[in-house]
Amino acid sequence: MGAMYYTALVVELLVLLCFEFGYGVEYIGLIIFLHLGILLSLAGFLYPKTQNKLWAYIAMVGFAFFVPVGLLGMIAMRNKIDKYEKEAFLESLENE
Repeated sequence: MGAMYYTALVVELLVLLCFEFGYGVEYIGLIIFLHLGILLSLAGFLYPKTQNKLWAYIAMVGFAFFVPVGLLGMIAMRNKIDKYEKEAFLESLENE
């Protein structure tokens, strides 16, 4: 995974921690929502192992919870998908 993906995850975690420890029970709905976003974003770790686009798309949905910072993660996942598709295409050309 690229640096953009990890940067987006770290920033998401910092935002979550700020809300969780800064406001506590007052924003419990938002905190639960942000936890869900981080859980979905972590699905991006499965994409390089499985190369199943579903995991990348799930991670993108998780990053969408954290706009505008999540856009970094969405771009990183899209770049990773493109990289694997290019490699698969070049490999198919070599096999012909």
